[in-house]
Amino acid sequence: MEALTTHRRVERTIQECRMLGIEPDARTVAEIMVDDDVTAHRYEDFSAARAMALLEYESAAALTLIRQTGGTPLSSKQKRA
Repeated sequence: MEALTTHRRVERTIQECRMLGIEPDARTVAEIMVDDDVTAHRYEDFSAARAMALLEYESAAALTLIRQTGGTPLSSKQKRA
């Protein structure tokens, strides 16, 4: 059930970014979602749970973006080959 909730949040965050004219990468989506969680007091800043959530969200966002675009989404921090 939690995976479905994460998937829906990822899709909603991607849609919100696109509505603002931003084509997000997986890292951007994950950072937005973690920031929302910190604001909602779900995680504390710089906690281990927050770091784990960031990795989970980034993975879910990457899979969603791959499904939506058919490409390989790279974060802005990754070097392109």
